Amino acid sequence: PTFQTVFIPIEKALLFRTEVNKNNPEGRSLLRNAYRSYFFLKRIQELEAIGIERELAGLPVLQVPPEIMMPNAKAEQKTLRNNLETLIQQIRRDEREGVLMPSEVDSDNRPTGFKLSLLSTGGRRQIDTNETIKRYESRIAMSVLAEFILLGTDSHGSFALASSKTDLFASALGGILDSIEAVMNRFAVARLMKLNPVFPRESWPRFKHGDIEKAPLDEVGTFIQRVSGANLLTPDEAVEAKIREMAGLPEAGPETKLVEEFEEEEAVEEEEDALQDG
Repeated sequence: PTFQTVFIPIEKALLFRTEVNKNNPEGRSLLRNAYRSYFFLKRIQELEAIGIERELAGLPVLQVPPEIMMPNAKAEQKTLRNNLETLIQQIRRDEREGVLMPSEVDSDNRPTGFKLSLLSTGGRRQIDTNETIKRYESRIAMSVLAEFILLGTDSHGSFALASSKTDLFASALGGILDSIEAVMNRFAVARLMKLNPVFPRESWPRFKHGDIEKAPLDEVGTFIQRVSGANLLTPDEAVEAKIREMAGLPEAGPETKLVEEFEEEEAVEEEEDALQDG
């Protein structure tokens, strides 16, 4: 990379953005509303890990001779103090655990001023970080209307609730795809067709996104059965093709159409025979 600013004309680019306030080309990220929750979630997870580590080892407390704490301490005493500070900060439960330091008493049983101990908590902490982390994860999912992915991770949630949340998410996602589709049709296709002027405007291709989610086939079948029974819908080839598409079935082949035509001809012949016999 040259690490230099390069000018790219808008005619050579496609601009996708979530909002057009003041015609700002930068727009606004879909994840912007999730940043605050992400910021606190990350910090709480770090503090939780530190707290677990400290709870396993306890809070180290080191008593040292008072002379090495004095402002006028000698250079070797200041060096010893720095080394002891590094030692107590790095005490943890891992494969390198262990402390080497002077005894509390010397050979004459006189105190040396050194003593290392671990200060443990008196009881269980009352702050439930697990619930806090779940709340921030839920807020992050809610910022993009995707809270339904957390349903089932606890004792709450139902199919009706999940269905309503996924419908709302699909509507929002459809709006985003509509904006992308509009940019592609307005700018990408138009610029491409300028290189192919022989095509009239009415024959230009268009981008069109598909369905976000598929309707349940049992509900579709019940609906078709009811409206057909009320003579509000007459099944035809277009309806059959749509149902096949929704169900992921192959398109009707030529042999299927031949069978249908043969059955129709037989039905007509039987009706004519019945009229003649009558």
